[in-house]
Amino acid sequence: MASIVEKSGHDWNDFFIFAASGTDDFAYSSFKQQIDAMREEDVFHYADNETEGNLYFLEQEGGTHNGRYAEQYFYNGLCWIWNE
Repeated sequence: MASIVEKSGHDWNDFFIFAASGTDDFAYSSFKQQIDAMREEDVFHYADNETEGNLYFLEQEGGTHNGRYAEQYFYNGLCWIWNE
């Protein structure tokens, strides 16, 4: 992921990634590993706001891979982005 950003010519403050997953989602462990690896790269700055960073990850304890949780992730993500 870092090389894609670096090759694009963008700086860390040109974009923001908001990610979310449930801990019981079948893809959670792989997704979390990817987010953790991205946190180790200079182009990704992990923070809970867009001023200090460009990567944020929410984890829902017990959340699974379904529409109900996806709606919750989207709702919470939009509220977070708009500081509601």
